Amino acid sequence: MAPVIVQSPNLQEDDECLLSVFEDADTVVTKTGAGGFCVSPIKRLYAMRTMKRVQKTGLMLIGLGGNNGSTAVAGILANRRKVSWHTKEGSCSANYFGSVTQSSTMRLGRDPDGREV
Repeated sequence: MAPVIVQSPNLQEDDECLLSVFEDADTVVTKTGAGGFCVSPIKRLYAMRTMKRVQKTGLMLIGLGGNNGSTAVAGILANRRKVSWHTKEGSCSANYFGSVTQSSTMRLGRDPDGREV
């Protein structure tokens, strides 16, 4: 495998690990007296340390027992296996658009207590 070289001012490297700094931009939403909302940007700084020595590899799917996780896995498998079915309108086949187009909510930000709005 060819080595990967990352040139970034946010990355420091030594013999054992990589240390990277990440700035997360988010919003805080507060209610105004007039029944409206005030949206303010906030930034958080995160430092992540990654060991260079390869450990065991695994995959963790958060919320797999819920609707979103199981739907995502089913959609990936249906697309990989090219699943198709017949309906009274004709033949249909799997695609990745269902989860995106059927979404009915959007995330605006967080209130001062950390709850999503």
